[in-house]
Amino acid sequence: MPESFEQFLSRLSREAVNYPPVEEATKQAIILPLLDHLGWNVYNVNEVVPEFSVEGGRVDYCLMVGPKKSAFLEVKRGIEELERHEK
Repeated sequence: MPESFEQFLSRLSREAVNYPPVEEATKQAIILPLLDHLGWNVYNVNEVVPEFSVEGGRVDYCLMVGPKKSAFLEVKRGIEELERHEK
């Protein structure tokens, strides 16, 4: 039986302190499973677009609904100071 969203969040809160403090581990262990639980097809690069170009830079993910850009996600390590990445 697949893990429920509540079980996922509970496991995440228990195990997150053991994840390596690198951005890629955050993407793989937290962000992609979270998006999957929320109904995004993380294996469809036309729906969850990695390394999306925007305003002369890149964001880690662009979430697409059909041809429309719905949200941009920028992932950082859990210990990262976010203020310097606000732009």
